[in-house]
Amino acid sequence: MRAPKLRQDLVAALSGAEPGPQGTSPQLERLRWLDDGKVDLDLLADDHALIGTLLSEAGLLAYGPISEWPAREQDRPGLAQAVVDRVFLGEGRGWMTEVELNARLAMVFFDPSGLRRLAVDLGMLGREADGSRYWLARHAGSAPVLD
Repeated sequence: MRAPKLRQDLVAALSGAEPGPQGTSPQLERLRWLDDGKVDLDLLADDHALIGTLLSEAGLLAYGPISEWPAREQDRPGLAQAVVDRVFLGEGRGWMTEVELNARLAMVFFDPSGLRRLAVDLGMLGREADGSRYWLARHAGSAPVLD
């Protein structure tokens, strides 16, 4: 619902208005719970539960790792940050080796080394000069908290 056109089309559909001159957003067609301006509450509840599952830890178990990069370049940093945050969640010592990091990233994302490099380049991850240890950086240039 971040796209303004999709929001406008949804409001128009729910109010019974005709689509604009450019037609209806293709994304609106994917809302299976919306049919001719009417909301199917059972389908909406099902989609709500599915979204909850996708956002939970169970989502990875249910649907597997992310299998491709986002098509839009500007969406990649957000994905990288979300994956890196999840990988470091609950990491007690605050750092991990490259092998450990790659193994964890591979459980979530199809290209662990590419994601690791992007996260380092964007300052999301810090690393030792020799690449032996990585840590979650709060901002670019932050020093590691090594135990």
